Amino acid sequence: VIIPAMGDTPGSTALLTGTPKGKVNHLFDLYNRAQEFDDWESFHFVTLDNDKLPESARKEIERSRLVLPPRIFRQENEASFEDFPGQIFDHLDPRCKITELPKDFNGKPLPFKRTILGVDWGDVNPACVAVGVFDRDDSEHYVILDAWYSDTGQNVLDYEHLGIAAEMIDRWGVRYAYCGHDRPASIEKWNRHFKRTRVVQAFTAVSEGNNSVNGLLANNRLWLRSPQCDELYERMAGYHRRQDKNGNFLDEPAPGQVDHDVDCCRYACGSDIYFRSNRGSAQKSNIKIY
Repeated sequence: VIIPAMGDTPGSTALLTGTPKGKVNHLFDLYNRAQEFDDWESFHFVTLDNDKLPESARKEIERSRLVLPPRIFRQENEASFEDFPGQIFDHLDPRCKITELPKDFNGKPLPFKRTILGVDWGDVNPACVAVGVFDRDDSEHYVILDAWYSDTGQNVLDYEHLGIAAEMIDRWGVRYAYCGHDRPASIEKWNRHFKRTRVVQAFTAVSEGNNSVNGLLANNRLWLRSPQCDELYERMAGYHRRQDKNGNFLDEPAPGQVDHDVDCCRYACGSDIYFRSNRGSAQKSNIKIY
């Protein structure tokens, strides 16, 4: 609409700005027009080029460097046009699977700072994932302790799903349960049932949550307990992006995947990272940050 309108107005100019989101979009095409046409110019600035940026923001960028996968960090903080591979969790590796919980120098299991639960609703394919968080090397690490996913093809009653969650909550001392946003009535019901566990809506932004999980994997800060989470591992390994009609990968999951327990992992890890980094959002959800 804008460019054709400019063609009708001699001497008109426009400043088009944006943040890169891969190479399959209009911004990438417009940015490259400076290489084709003499009357086009392209400019590239990274976040740190802003001399008005407060020190707190600069520290947050450095923390993002430790948390995000390198590709996503370059896109979000260095205005880089990145290619997206097909596999969403491309830093997942068999070495992420552990048979014993992490131990301290004395050979004792490391204590968890907190344990959390990811919950995906569903009449046929509900799921739960329990995650423990512990300190190591001056950073927080995550281990997926238990994963449950109903693949029987039969309807699962709400009390059955609640019972599975209750077992994980009791076994691991779960303090927070992060759930899909599509069943607020179930969240209220679970809050009435679980007196010592806060059940809240998860941070459900798909791309951002998946990036958080992949960032933990990229920085060797996420493990999966084996054999309890072997099926979850296989589903994470096969979790892939959608392709457009030309075969280009888009930054969104392909439809039709078996991903309910994968969503639980995203709810748990992504919400924990998001709410602890955005305390205002946590307070709105009645989450106390310790």
